[in-house]
Amino acid sequence: MIDIHVSLALNLLDGFSGRPLKPAQVRLFLDEEPCRPVYKEGGWFVLVNLAAGEHALRVEGEGFQAEERRVQGGQAYEEMALRLLPAPSYRFGRRVTTLTLRLAGRDGRPLPGRRLYALEGERRALRLAQDDAQPGALQLRLFSAEKPARLPVPGLFFLEDGEGSELVELRLAQGMAFQLQAPLARAHRRGCLLRPARACAADEKGELFLVAEEEGPLGLLLEEAGGFRREELELRPKEHNERQLLCEGN
Repeated sequence: MIDIHVSLALNLLDGFSGRPLKPAQVRLFLDEEPCRPVYKEGGWFVLVNLAAGEHALRVEGEGFQAEERRVQGGQAYEEMALRLLPAPSYRFGRRVTTLTLRLAGRDGRPLPGRRLYALEGERRALRLAQDDAQPGALQLRLFSAEKPARLPVPGLFFLEDGEGSELVELRLAQGMAFQLQAPLARAHRRGCLLRPARACAADEKGELFLVAEEEGPLGLLLEEAGGFRREELELRPKEHNERQLLCEGN
């Protein structure tokens, strides 16, 4: 009897359209070797019987930016959602606002591998719908003007609350009760805004390619000196823009 253990259920979505991806659109590599997961409808790629220990997973696709994650094998089970971000070669099908952003240190040298988060506007944001949320909480009651099916969930969000702001990863549970991937780190009050956030990393030139899906300034979030630094970039709409952003550290 063959013993099959599901190690990872990976949900791959088009980060621009939100549509589930299919095997013909992506390539997966485990520890630098090609792998062929079991495919399930809805963009689910299932890896089974991973050897114990940590593994490097890489996802590539024509027209998308590559994504890398660390996953655990052995008896562990993990469920993960990845929205692959468009690359410059992505076929948008219409005119969109795009940006090539160069990250550099104060000395002007590029910062390859430096991470930041691109924030969406308030159209698909959520708000805290409970009087308070305490550190250690694993569930939040939230409100949104959007229908749950149109929200970028599961996904990463920036919970805006002044100096107590933090990044949280949401999973839709039932109705508007959302499960958290990790316990809440700080206390928050009713009405706090949660904006969808897309994690990005600069390439070997210190550059990132971003798409602004809403009109108005593009919000960016950098982790610096134990906190968050916010930037708002004014872009020319429906055109390709180029900017440089100076950052602390190396």
